[in-house]
Amino acid sequence: IILFGSAARGEMTEESDLDILVVVRGPVNRFHLTQEIYGNMRDVGVPLDVVVATTEDLQAHRDNPGMIYGIALEEGREVYAQ
Repeated sequence: IILFGSAARGEMTEESDLDILVVVRGPVNRFHLTQEIYGNMRDVGVPLDVVVATTEDLQAHRDNPGMIYGIALEEGREVYAQ
């Protein structure tokens, strides 16, 4: 799990949300996993933006400027690994 965006840069304000990239191995139902994460984090008290990607997604699209993966990997901080 990678925290990126303003929180990772130490620039979070009252208007900021938490940007989280969840990297999974292998195929996954992104919609269901994202909904589960939102459900588990609903009491955190801060708006949340969750992106779920496979390791294959990251490899294939890391350098694509239209995707957030490169930015998340470059500026992000790993907050959990399994």
